[in-house]
Amino acid sequence: MTDPQIFTPSPALALPAVDPDRDNLVERWAQRHGAEVADRLAAAEDLADAEQARAEADQVMRDARAEADRIIRQAQQQASALNAEARDAERYAAVLEERAQYLAHADTLERHAVDADQHAVDLTAEASELAAQGDELTRRLNELAAQREDATRSSCATFREFS
Repeated sequence: MTDPQIFTPSPALALPAVDPDRDNLVERWAQRHGAEVADRLAAAEDLADAEQARAEADQVMRDARAEADRIIRQAQQQASALNAEARDAERYAAVLEERAQYLAHADTLERHAVDADQHAVDLTAEASELAAQGDELTRRLNELAAQREDATRSSCATFREFS
């Protein structure tokens, strides 16, 4: 004879009877095959139900793992895409920084150009003043030359008178 414990499921695997007609089924087994066989058949059925539930739980676990793996792969792909976008953003930021430096340099050059323009205006005004002074000096020199010439004529005329 076999050990009745072989077909008895552990309490962790045992599931409560779901079928309301199960008690009737166990009674019929007991009438046909005896109480011991009916108990063993009920225990075997409980074990089968527990194994089916465990197998279903294992399948759920495998499905959950497969889904988790899929989600992890998808997250890795998204992370890779985000890393690529971050690298692109860093390169774009470097380009923008370089452009900002060029613009700052252009602003500096523009300020120098404005300063040079102002200096040119100042020099033009100074040149105009100098030209006006030069014109005044030329006029005075012409006056002095005319006075000298008059003085020379006058001296010559006086010298002729006395000679």
